[in-house]
Amino acid sequence: MKPAKIGDDRIALAAEIACFLEVSAEKPGNVTATKNFPDLRFDHFLLGGAVIGNVLRKSLRENVGRIIYQMSSDAIDLCGTNVNLGIILLFVPLAKILKNHGRLTKGGALKVLHKLTVKDAELVFSAIRKIKPAGMGKLNRHDFWMKPKISLFRAMELAKSRDSVASEYATGFSIVRTISYPYFRELIRSGLHVKSSIIQTFLYLMSRIPDTFIIRKTDKYKAEKISKEAAAILKVGGVQTKKGLRKIMDFDRKLRTPNHELNPGTTADLIAATLFVYLVQNGFNFLKGSIK
Repeated sequence: MKPAKIGDDRIALAAEIACFLEVSAEKPGNVTATKNFPDLRFDHFLLGGAVIGNVLRKSLRENVGRIIYQMSSDAIDLCGTNVNLGIILLFVPLAKILKNHGRLTKGGALKVLHKLTVKDAELVFSAIRKIKPAGMGKLNRHDFWMKPKISLFRAMELAKSRDSVASEYATGFSIVRTISYPYFRELIRSGLHVKSSIIQTFLYLMSRIPDTFIIRKTDKYKAEKISKEAAAILKVGGVQTKKGLRKIMDFDRKLRTPNHELNPGTTADLIAATLFVYLVQNGFNFLKGSIK
């Protein structure tokens, strides 16, 4: 039995709401509704989420690379800063997968991802060059500073060991599909309200996967140490206990260094992707009366 077709408007709305929920939750070390960075503010992320929804409504039938380039260009033009490149890189293929297959499965994901072309790579590399994300240096002969000679899927395969977003392309979104989505789903089913579920899932994901943005800006040792601290917070209950909440506040202060080198930005992008998948697959009714 084929899954029911999912309309472009529902996918676009889910993408917008996912972005708004992710940045509204008080996740340690990130920009949130109450905490900004000097060059990156809460309202930038709201604008970035609106850009994603607007482009998906109009352009979901375009190729992945073309959509990513359009979103990235619109976001940088509107906000003047790199707001949400990681989220864009995750959301666009996810939107295609969910549109074509109804649900996120490994087989469905890889069918879409294996079709990515050299032209997709050219457009995505151009988007990355335009945005100039922090922590990205020259890496190899298929680096984004050069004109690609391989498909976007192959380029992401080559980068999967150093970047969790690239790893998601290479593995059919294994992190979201097998780690963060099932964990978030169970929290929602347990009755935990949505923002607490987001923070708890954020800590869980960080405890399982060292943040590759932190690795790029510092080193693997620091990222692994932070993962252990996230695990220790979960061990005392995380958002569900007073001790856990105190530890989250302490953790947040520790991660907010002047140069933001300990900002778990890639983990935040993966949480946004998790919310996007959940909203498309489960609808919006769970949000009624749950946002605190």
